[in-house]
Amino acid sequence: MSNSTLIMLVILYGFPLVLLALLLSKRPLKQSSISILLLAIPAFYIFHFYTLQASQGWPSEDELPNQFDLISQQIIEPNKKQNNPGQIYLWVIEEHSQAPRSYALPYSKELHVKLTEAQARQTQGKVQVGKREPSTPNKQGSPNRQQQNINFENKPSVRAPLKPSSNSH
Repeated sequence: MSNSTLIMLVILYGFPLVLLALLLSKRPLKQSSISILLLAIPAFYIFHFYTLQASQGWPSEDELPNQFDLISQQIIEPNKKQNNPGQIYLWVIEEHSQAPRSYALPYSKELHVKLTEAQARQTQGKVQVGKREPSTPNKQGSPNRQQQNINFENKPSVRAPLKPSSNSH
């Protein structure tokens, strides 16, 4: 669960407490305040629903980590007849983590080709390491998800250290 999701959940759980405090304060509320509260309560539940969705295993739309092990992918190619822009789903394990995470990325032909090549190497038993180069920010200053540059390479094999020789001189 990302920090922004946690912060949003804390705010959303605090909101009903504020409403309860207002009701228990025994001060009469103005008509405009009551109207605002009546509109805010359904909005609270809608935001709460979507925030919980982000924390329950749905693919994240956050930026990929800078380096990760690729476990699997699903590529949905664009389909103009169905007005589907396409999507790429990656299942990855971040460096220094043991839990996999799912990411949803906008479809790009370049990434599709790279993933097809990485999958071919995976079928040969080679673990694939993905490396994301920082993307250039868009006009709003947030990362540009449309232009993520991701490359895949074989993970170097780790050799076990040699045992010390049992021959003593």
